[in-house]
Amino acid sequence: QLLPHAATYFPEVFASIAGARQSIEVELYRVIHPSQLASELVDVRMERADAGVSVTLVLDGVGGRGLQRAEADRWRRRGIRVCIFNPLEPHAVLRLGTRNHRKLVLVDGATAFTGGMSVDDSFAHHASAPWRETMIRVEGPVVADMRNALVTCATMCTPAGAPQPSMTHGARIGSADAQYVVSTPHDR
Repeated sequence: QLLPHAATYFPEVFASIAGARQSIEVELYRVIHPSQLASELVDVRMERADAGVSVTLVLDGVGGRGLQRAEADRWRRRGIRVCIFNPLEPHAVLRLGTRNHRKLVLVDGATAFTGGMSVDDSFAHHASAPWRETMIRVEGPVVADMRNALVTCATMCTPAGAPQPSMTHGARIGSADAQYVVSTPHDR
């Protein structure tokens, strides 16, 4: 399903997250925080975490730099697994170009949203914004490939000895074929 701008995809994303029964996994480059949209996204994830749904958030270390440690700790206390991919640290200056710009929302391992989503109030509810971010909603076996990409990233930013997320395989839904291609700076 094509979702051509924020006014169409955020209601779809929020409705899917609110209906999650098993897991919510979100991977973003950045979250503009504080903002109304970020607060709404956090609130719906916390409500599901309180209901026993497994919730994971993976943020890029540069894109997520506006996230305050206290806020991330508050989310963790509520049961949300927060992973910062390649955090900004003095010894990591040589990895500064290794960023994760993927935008991905997975719900119950069965539904995925991907595309250009940014959690930014400046265009979130306006179809006439100066730029457009398009998302797609997909179901079927390609969702397992998308989840495996997220799990790979989350595993890279999970402390040694902590529980690691597991890879999955999806069931075929519908008749369309799809492939999710993942690349890293090391693939050049």
